Amino acid sequence: MTIPADSLSEQRTRTKAYQLWEAAGRPDGRSDEFWRLAEAAIGEEEARYDEALRESFPASDPPEH
Repeated sequence: MTIPADSLSEQRTRTKAYQLWEAAGRPDGRSDEFWRLAEAAIGEEEARYDEALRESFPASDPPEH
């Protein structure tokens, strides 16, 4: 059984939002704010990961010997 990617993405955002909410002292009435912060944080993490991945691949042309 495969879990849909959108469900995994939502669960990741939910987990991150909860972590941010707890770190902020569990304030009431700010769930939307923490959801947006979680989405932004995940976007930044993914961008850094993508950049690191691009930098780790060798050049398309092999070195000449």
